[in-house]
Amino acid sequence: MNLKHLFSENTNTVSKVIIISTFVFAVVLLFAVESVGLRMLQEKPISPMHQNMVDSAIKMTENHSVTSVPPGTNPFFQPMGSGEVLLPEYSESEAFSIFTRHGVTGKNWKYRVLINMIHLFGALSTFVALAAIYFTKGSRGNSKINLWAKKTFFWTTYSMWVTGTLLFLFQESGDLGFFPVISKQDSIWLRNCVFIAFSISFLNVAFHANIFKHGSIRLLYAQHLISILAWIPMMVALLTRLFTLSYYEYQWMYNFELLTLVSLYPLLDIVNCLVLYKTQIKRKPYDWNAHRQDNLIIFILISVTSVFFFVAHDKHYFFSTHLIPAYRIFFILWPTAVWVATRSLSAWVLRAYRA
Repeated sequence: MNLKHLFSENTNTVSKVIIISTFVFAVVLLFAVESVGLRMLQEKPISPMHQNMVDSAIKMTENHSVTSVPPGTNPFFQPMGSGEVLLPEYSESEAFSIFTRHGVTGKNWKYRVLINMIHLFGALSTFVALAAIYFTKGSRGNSKINLWAKKTFFWTTYSMWVTGTLLFLFQESGDLGFFPVISKQDSIWLRNCVFIAFSISFLNVAFHANIFKHGSIRLLYAQHLISILAWIPMMVALLTRLFTLSYYEYQWMYNFELLTLVSLYPLLDIVNCLVLYKTQIKRKPYDWNAHRQDNLIIFILISVTSVFFFVAHDKHYFFSTHLIPAYRIFFILWPTAVWVATRSLSAWVLRAYRA
């Protein structure tokens, strides 16, 4: 393969090595993930490597977790967690896998595994595409690999939204054991709002990162409307619980952790909608390349944050017990802290405000 046809003359050697290394790493990880999926479909026992990861998981606390702590103690430094453990259908099956966060229970489990294999393929493809875009001059790049990566990033994000929605709809009652219940009274509608706000935010940011390059602007307007209709009741419910639930209960703690993850979504809509209002309604000029680059960085931010949110709540591969809340919150917030510290957030907001 002649790499000169893929990269522009200005792409340095380090960037080329990073992009190629990312591709190789993604292929290896894809092989591992798809192998797990095929093993599950064939209902074969977990592999020695999988078992070794389970056996080597770090034990963070003596107790698996507690759902409440004594008044007067600091819950952020207590082994507080959901108290959930593997359901019998999972733990008794040799074919289960939490790697895909879906097990072998219910009539739809094979469909979920297949869809998850496609979903994870999309995630790894996006991972490679983002690296290719970022290290080939970002939104301003025009090399073959840059243009290919932008198109792949845009359409793969939409395909992942489809597969992610199917996984959400195909959940079995057993799967809910892996996702802590926020409130038994209204968890269904709140879960739906959280999922919609979470999933549509990825579409919105991916669209803004490719605005006027791919997709219809009317579709973007519809996405923003759906997103806003989802996060308004979501934020009202979560903020209300922050002041009504007991500070010493896991319900309050998970509510707080969820807020640290989802409170970014309203900001994304507000600032990006402000840009649309000033440019499409008031017809003001705007630096669209900078806007696309801002949203490319934001997409990386929310992707990394989401991954670390799930890692922080892992009780199987990396950790055998719950992390204490302080550690979990650090996992969730450090990408945003980097975003703020590098002034990328302020530059994006000020650019929109001054348009």
